[in-house]
Amino acid sequence: MLCHIAIASEWDAAQARGRYDRSTRATSIAEVGFMHASDSYEQASRVLRYLFGDVDEPLVLLDLDAAEIARARLVIRHECVSPKDPASEKFPHIYGGPLPVACARRVQRFETADALLAVLDAGESPLPHSNSAA
Repeated sequence: MLCHIAIASEWDAAQARGRYDRSTRATSIAEVGFMHASDSYEQASRVLRYLFGDVDEPLVLLDLDAAEIARARLVIRHECVSPKDPASEKFPHIYGGPLPVACARRVQRFETADALLAVLDAGESPLPHSNSAA
């Protein structure tokens, strides 16, 4: 499993362009060099609390398809959250440029950070496994 939390308006704009260029909240892939992702909803829950807890606009949770990412010639690297501490938690980072929107196999929209947090903390999606538009 690979997932990413995004501001809904940024994902909506990406769908119009066909590519998502955000690394995480308030930063682009061009600025950081990669897109941040999570390996589980548990890991994404910590990201949400740390980076998005005070967001007062809709969010989306992207479930990403690793095979589609590879087909897009992007590379997933698991890297330590603290490069100086090799024992620190590892997160997946996606290198190689903007993410084609087709790499999102499921998109779930949440009106509040708290609503998304409830799903992440439960560890499963309330939506069926088919694609759903944000």
